[in-house]
Amino acid sequence: MTQAGLTPLQVLRSATSNGAKAMGLEREIGTLAPGKLADLVILDADPLADVMNLGKIHRVVKDGKVYVPDELMQSIAAKSGT
Repeated sequence: MTQAGLTPLQVLRSATSNGAKAMGLEREIGTLAPGKLADLVILDADPLADVMNLGKIHRVVKDGKVYVPDELMQSIAAKSGT
């Protein structure tokens, strides 16, 4: 998307708030706000400086629990039975 001319901020918005709007779910998801559902990804680097920093995941908060990325993947695999 950045190769097409979008800024890192525009890329983030397309994946979050604009994605929620496209699905008709902007009242429930897409931004951090009281009453909305949200999982949180904590990065080791600024994604607005370089969108490739989205891959530098430090921790994930999912369903109120903090995960190291590898632990989250194991948790998902265990739930799916794989």
